[in-house]
Amino acid sequence: MKKLGLFLIVWLFFSLVLGTSIVSAQTIPANGAGDNTTVDLTDIEGFLDSLPEITPNISIYTDPAYPSPGDNISIYIQSYSLPVDEATISWYIDGKFISSGLGLKSINTTVGENARNINIKAVVKTSTGEYEVAHTVSPSELSILDEALTSTPPFYKGRALPVPGSIHKFIAISDFRNSAGRRIDDSNIVYTWRINGQTDGPASGTGRNVYIAVPKTEFTNPSTVTVTAKVVGQNLQNQAIENIGYSESRTLLYAKAPTNGLILSRLATGNMTLSGQEVEITALPLYFNLGNLGSLTYNWYLNNSRIETVGNTNSIILGRNSGESGQFTISAKILDKNNLYSSASSNLTLTYSANSSI
Repeated sequence: MKKLGLFLIVWLFFSLVLGTSIVSAQTIPANGAGDNTTVDLTDIEGFLDSLPEITPNISIYTDPAYPSPGDNISIYIQSYSLPVDEATISWYIDGKFISSGLGLKSINTTVGENARNINIKAVVKTSTGEYEVAHTVSPSELSILDEALTSTPPFYKGRALPVPGSIHKFIAISDFRNSAGRRIDDSNIVYTWRINGQTDGPASGTGRNVYIAVPKTEFTNPSTVTVTAKVVGQNLQNQAIENIGYSESRTLLYAKAPTNGLILSRLATGNMTLSGQEVEITALPLYFNLGNLGSLTYNWYLNNSRIETVGNTNSIILGRNSGESGQFTISAKILDKNNLYSSASSNLTLTYSANSSI
């Protein structure tokens, strides 16, 4: 009787209002308009039993949606047409019974290190019948290697960091396996790249596992780069996300003494003492766009007064008279004319006396 639905409601309404049974003389198409087969409405039960059974909409999903070998995953069942909270649900993985219970809508499992496919099955038993739903998970690995194309001085102990407006390189490293366990080549994988949810169509496509991003000026806050990899012609895919935190360009000062040369292992910062008649200070750019190094300008200041230099030089020589002692502040400012977001200054206070040394 569960199939009566709207049909019975309409039939009862007309019967009561008109005070007569209209079903005794009515016939309707059994399979919709255009079909000459008719059904006598006096046999409502037989007519309803002849209708096709409606299969409830039941689905299984996992979290994470694209697991990797070794991941712990949660498996869920959901339905908008069945009361799964009131159903007895039995779970099977690769044909092996896992657990069963009333309203057991989720289970947990661990993906094996060498797993190829995980076959999940749920049997849902309700008062109206028993239903089965299956889902296959294909573990794979996908990661993103990123490299900011910004400057670092020689022997600098650290990686290059991105700054607003700098170029950033991303490489997707995938590990999809076919049924024979062989790795699937990038030429058979479609890569889709997104920045902050916006798809970069020209940079996406088959074999496009390398992405060069040039952040726009509005990307001054942390940005998110997402890559989705899908094997051509197969139900194999994965997704990786990389969050970009922007740094700031910096100016590093190094001292060069006539006897020691440029000491790259020690930054010249804060206060510094020196001996001898002169010292050379060199300014090096940190986290400036590699493609713009030729357009950098160097401005020098002595006690906040601009020093006129010969040409655009990143080094300046400071001297003192014999027997003289004192203190002064030297400043260097590096500016990228092609990226207004990249400029940085650094100060150094030098104290010199007859008995001081670098």
